[in-house]
Amino acid sequence: MTLLLLEALVGIAVLVEVLNLLAREFLSGVRREDALREDLRKLQEDLAEAAKRLASQKNDLRRGLGDLDGAKTACLDVEREMEKRQRVEPVMVYLLGPETGVGFRYRAPLTKALAQDADAHQKKLWGRKNFVEVWVATEEKALAIADDQFSSRHGYKIGAFERTGDSVTEKAA
Repeated sequence: MTLLLLEALVGIAVLVEVLNLLAREFLSGVRREDALREDLRKLQEDLAEAAKRLASQKNDLRRGLGDLDGAKTACLDVEREMEKRQRVEPVMVYLLGPETGVGFRYRAPLTKALAQDADAHQKKLWGRKNFVEVWVATEEKALAIADDQFSSRHGYKIGAFERTGDSVTEKAA
């Protein structure tokens, strides 16, 4: 009977151990499943937050690219304007008179009336600023020399002379 009792106790102990193992596996599986579900929920929240941040950064990037395009356009406009301002308009100066560097320098604007069928080169030449420059002692002499060379009969018009330089050297005797 003791043996029977001992066998019953051993059988009950084995049964308890088996139930303990099975319960532990079952309960830990349930716990693990709950933990995995919680982790999955946190990951989904993190992904949603990351998607919001990415959308915000995309908008910032698009705004920045728009600003960059605007700055690039403005920079190109400034470069064109600088190039335009650095371009020197060609000027034609007709130097008249007996000798340069003696007396005073007088300069006057010079224009020419062109016919409708004038040569393209003539139109280009007279479409720019033209001046007549004479080195003499008086403005009257300058006008006389310039009028002799550029007569109004040929369509030339001489503007008012301005003294633009002081006496450089006096002619040696």
